[in-house]
Amino acid sequence: MALDTEMDDVPGRSVVRSVFALLRELREETGPIGVSTLARRTGMPKSTVQRLLVQMAAEGAVERVGRAWTVGRSLGRPGPGSRSLSGLRHLTRPRLRRIAMSTGASTFLLVGDGAGPVTLDQVSGSLVDPAIPPEWQMRAAAHPASAASLALTVGGTAVEHGSVVPGYECLATVFQLASGNAGLLSAALPLGSGIDRLARTMDRVAETINAEAGRLASDGW
Repeated sequence: MALDTEMDDVPGRSVVRSVFALLRELREETGPIGVSTLARRTGMPKSTVQRLLVQMAAEGAVERVGRAWTVGRSLGRPGPGSRSLSGLRHLTRPRLRRIAMSTGASTFLLVGDGAGPVTLDQVSGSLVDPAIPPEWQMRAAAHPASAASLALTVGGTAVEHGSVVPGYECLATVFQLASGNAGLLSAALPLGSGIDRLARTMDRVAETINAEAGRLASDGW
């Protein structure tokens, strides 16, 4: 059940410490900083930095400026980029929860961002959690063999059967955001549960979210 070491955080570093390390670096600069620079300064892998920044942006703590990042206009007042991510989560979470409750699958909202897919939201399913901790489930999408990574490559729906986390299979489907970036919905179940049967459901949910997301386009999607 071990994941690639490239996805691991720095040994002994908690998520909270990592978040504050990024905020300290961002606050000390007068302009935006790129992921590579932040990774070098904090000693964290680029994939970890990218994942944390996307999740921090959803809470308004940071904002994207081109391919770089800066502190949010205030930690209590999200900027345009963070509002769009929060809006996407708001549209998606009730649907992720319904799928998780009806199937036992863990469900995920992701965005295709730079180095690959980054998990923005997750609902643990009864057939997956607590066998796999939620944080492991969220990080699994960054694996190059994950369904999310494969879906980004093919620009559609992809399935993987136990190649990332032994004993579990995953399906992911891509939908386009108005910004041109890719959004993804994903689900995971124990191996042999028939994850393929969720493809039509995930596609329908993605289409619905796309239709409803138009009103958020002005927020920077």
